[in-house]
Amino acid sequence: REPNDARYFQAVQVQPNTLYCLSGYICASAQDGRGANLSIEGGHNYSDIMFDTAGEWQQVKLYGRTGKDQTQVTVFARLGGYSGEATGEAMFDDLCLEAVSEVPDEYYEVSWEPPAPMVPAKPEPPARAAWPWLMLIALCYAALAWMLAKWAQAVNTTELEQNKHAGASWQVAVLLLAALLTRIFIVFVVPGYGVDIGCFTGWANRMAEVGPANFYLTEQHSDYPPGYMLALWPLGALSRGSGGTPEWLVKLPSVLADVAAIYVLYRMARSRDNHRSALLLVALYAAHPLTYVAGAAWGQVDSLLTLLLVLTVLTAIKGQWIAALPIYVLAVLVKPQALMFGPIGLAALIMDLAMHKDKQRRVSALRGAGISALVALAIVLPFVTAMEQPLAWLVKLYSGTMTFYGQATVNATNLYFLFGLNWVPVGDNAGWLLRLAGALAVLMPVAIYVLRARPGRRQLLWVSPLAALGIAVAAIPMSMSLMGTLLMVAVFYLVCVQFVARRDIGWLPFFGATMLIAFCSLGTMMHERYVFPAILLLLLAYVRFRDRRILGLMLLVSVAAFLNVGIVLDRAIRIGGPAGHLTAPYFNIAGEAPWVEYLAAALLVLSGVYALYLGCVFAWSKPDPVPPRPLTIADKEESHTPSAIRALLHPKPLVRTDHKDWAWMLAITAIYSVVAFTNLGSTRAPQNAWVSREEGEMVAFDLGEERTFNVLTYAGIHWSPRDFTWETSTDGETWTAYNARVVQGNCFSWRYQSDYTINEEGNTVFQAMPYTFTARYLRLIAEGSGITLNEMLLRDAESQQTLPVQLITGNGEALIDEQDTLVGEPSWYNSAYFDEIYHPRTALEHRNAIWGIEPSSTYEVSHPPLGKLFMTFSIMIFGMTPFGWRFAGALAGVLMLPGMYLLGRLLTKRRLGGIMACLLMALDAMHFTQTRIATIDSFVTLFIIWSFYYMFRYALMPHFMCSLRSTLRPLALSGLFMGLAIASKWTGMYAGVGLAVIFFWTIVRQIRQGLYAQRQLAVNQGEEEPSAFAAARGWPRRVLLTLAACVGFFVLVPALIYYVSFIPWFMRTPGGITPQKVWDASVSMYNYHAKPGFGMDHPYYSPWYEWPLSIKPMWYFAGKRVGSTASTIFAFGTPAVWWVGLLALLAVMGRFV
Repeated sequence: REPNDARYFQAVQVQPNTLYCLSGYICASAQDGRGANLSIEGGHNYSDIMFDTAGEWQQVKLYGRTGKDQTQVTVFARLGGYSGEATGEAMFDDLCLEAVSEVPDEYYEVSWEPPAPMVPAKPEPPARAAWPWLMLIALCYAALAWMLAKWAQAVNTTELEQNKHAGASWQVAVLLLAALLTRIFIVFVVPGYGVDIGCFTGWANRMAEVGPANFYLTEQHSDYPPGYMLALWPLGALSRGSGGTPEWLVKLPSVLADVAAIYVLYRMARSRDNHRSALLLVALYAAHPLTYVAGAAWGQVDSLLTLLLVLTVLTAIKGQWIAALPIYVLAVLVKPQALMFGPIGLAALIMDLAMHKDKQRRVSALRGAGISALVALAIVLPFVTAMEQPLAWLVKLYSGTMTFYGQATVNATNLYFLFGLNWVPVGDNAGWLLRLAGALAVLMPVAIYVLRARPGRRQLLWVSPLAALGIAVAAIPMSMSLMGTLLMVAVFYLVCVQFVARRDIGWLPFFGATMLIAFCSLGTMMHERYVFPAILLLLLAYVRFRDRRILGLMLLVSVAAFLNVGIVLDRAIRIGGPAGHLTAPYFNIAGEAPWVEYLAAALLVLSGVYALYLGCVFAWSKPDPVPPRPLTIADKEESHTPSAIRALLHPKPLVRTDHKDWAWMLAITAIYSVVAFTNLGSTRAPQNAWVSREEGEMVAFDLGEERTFNVLTYAGIHWSPRDFTWETSTDGETWTAYNARVVQGNCFSWRYQSDYTINEEGNTVFQAMPYTFTARYLRLIAEGSGITLNEMLLRDAESQQTLPVQLITGNGEALIDEQDTLVGEPSWYNSAYFDEIYHPRTALEHRNAIWGIEPSSTYEVSHPPLGKLFMTFSIMIFGMTPFGWRFAGALAGVLMLPGMYLLGRLLTKRRLGGIMACLLMALDAMHFTQTRIATIDSFVTLFIIWSFYYMFRYALMPHFMCSLRSTLRPLALSGLFMGLAIASKWTGMYAGVGLAVIFFWTIVRQIRQGLYAQRQLAVNQGEEEPSAFAAARGWPRRVLLTLAACVGFFVLVPALIYYVSFIPWFMRTPGGITPQKVWDASVSMYNYHAKPGFGMDHPYYSPWYEWPLSIKPMWYFAGKRVGSTASTIFAFGTPAVWWVGLLALLAVMGRFV
């Protein structure tokens, strides 16, 4: 027998706050657990426990006090107990529950008050991933940085501006203070990276406790070098006696380093530019989101390392090696990653000494080397006084730190991440494709440069070893560790060759950044933050040379690094532990948006390739800098003239379409229309319906002989589920019954008959496997009236051939009169799918209302009716077939193309612009899919396109060179199409807001033009008036008449269209259509869509910010697999259109700003 907790129980009435004794006799033969006992429900208190009483009856007692409001207890006579299951037997007798005054000494009192009911805590919703905001911040920063750079270039022009702000040091102070305060705010708001913060606070406390001499002798893990420990020492000392070093305090060095770096950058920029220009350039770094995330939020010390490297570079550029070398040694002693900068620094030292043969520079370098040794000794010595082999310990510390994480990549989105190798051991073999990609990443930029610039034989000779090394990496099997090492060697060689070829130490910031970027993108064992110093180095290079290609590289690296670091920190905060790492297939870790992580990886690899290419350009071509196109004098003069006035002074006629435009437009439209209407849907579907009239109505069929078959039905309109029964018989006497049901969603669809269940939500769930009947006779018995079936097919279970059938009982002719309407399997081609169960059905109901037949009541009432009316006219022509109900939407998709052509032609003033707009629309997968499913979205989109075309046409007209009537025509058409859009779907109202913005912006332009013309005419009295000026004098009348006309165009006409579209909806209702009925219907629509969380509770849901990126495409249809083929339909935008279009939109917004 299995152990159990068996019990007899009885509820007994008691008095509140009263002492009771529960007693009884037990005779038991029990084993394990809590044996036999008496107890009270709701507590874990038991009487004496009895196991083997040897056949004797033993008395047991349990004393307890009831609660102050308790009036009932439940008594258990029990074999076993909670978490104490027992086996055996037990008998109970003479049980008694009585109130007593006291507890005997050998017993004790317990509480019988039942515990308060557990109210389950409302689960907190999981924190949302931050990657959408990170992407938005990255793109906004890139746009802002580009604009600041252009602005800085524009203001750095005249000597007057050079001196204008000479005393504006307070502005620098304000900038530094703002940078400090915003970072401190982030320090307290965003929790740091737990592992790092834990180490830093622990090290600070340990330094304060044991001092440097014993610090590395403790058991605590300490993989950072002595320089950073000395920085933590005072922080730990300040916190002694106050509970340990707080998180915010260990973040402070990074914050202060950021502020110091901003000031250093300003001093460097100010030495070359005027104050305003320098301030704008410094803002590029002060506002850099990566500095906030990596330092103030994360708490890492990359900002401190970056500051030291920048100081090293700036002093090295000036030849001050006496300072550069000690600062660099200090950087290495703070963070070992400074060693990655060492190769280019050594090259810079050798090149500088070779180019400047003066003794003073060599002496400076020697002194710098000596001071570096003293700095290293001063920092390291306090930590090694108690060590027997200090040098061996230091080597072990650095080698251990650099190889502590022996993985191909440690959350760094680089080349290895792209190949799914995050956290994969670095000793694993590198696949051939990975090796090839790594080799190409080094060789491709050189090859592109060679093909474009055709350098001399000397340059080709210098890069020839690189080709050999790249080929070796690609061709020879090796581990990822060896591959990463060889690629880093190749990068070091190439960058050093480039740097030496440039023969200008002033380029050290750029080539140093290039080496870091290439190392991080192609090297192994990289962390997400290692590329951080390259940002400030590239800014230094940009400040020195003002080449927009350097700025573009900086922004590319910034976006990649910010996304990488931001997502790592976000997942660490929200998830933590190993599961909080970035996507790592090796450990089955998947991020919320892996594509963003892979995008960051691709951007970083692209950055490395582009940096190496620019290195070739700057090293051998030595081009002039390419600044970010500042405003010319003419541009400045023109920029002070508002665009409205320029349009008045130099009116331009609207673009006119010619026969070539019509040829292109019609050709694209014709080709697309052939594709759109081909295979749109079946032109045949059952039209005649059998409708049950009463419960028990029966129709019976004879197959002629016993067959094994499946049943398919094509249902009509239902307002609620309808049940019926299939019965089969081989002899016509004995029948076997099978349950069947038809629901609203089965309308106009071929479906195999199958069993069903009702889920917890009350919804019908049909079984995937259809009924397979073996019989000669089949009959259908209705369980009520209103069951509507347009057709029934019987198919042989093996051959799938349609079986002939004969009606023998009942009025079921309509069930078997259209047996040729289904070819093949049920699918999207011959049946309704997704939302086609709503809109075509409503279109049919509108048709019935117009024709005066039933059913005519409107089922789908969540959108205005015009879109369904277009489907109504379509099915009037082609019948209630898939082709019929889809034709109108497909035609709308075709008519969108001319609108897009004309819109692109109008806005770009180029034929190519029209062609591209039309082609992009024609080739977009969302447009193609959405217009071939019978929903109303096609119509609203069509009318929005045309309404915007005519509104833009109005906005771009030379108004004062045209008659008032000619300007009103496009407004009238725009209002007409806006009304059609709103009557199709309310999203047309959102478009109406955009139309209003364009319209009133145009009206304001006209007012400004009129006022300007009046002023000019007053100043130039007696002179000949330009025709536009003369017409502009009448601007008040023109504007007022236009506004009055637009009340009709954009209010009355849309309202009339909206009202009239409801006629089929209400024409069969008592009293017909009335304004009150239309109003009530509209209020009902609003209430339906205004429900909180509406649309967010189904498996197809995706948040709004994912829509432009098609992250979760809408899945419309998944067909049955037939042999090796299957059919499926997704709706998503073509990435080449949507993703590139989104970037273009952001670029236009940035340009507008």
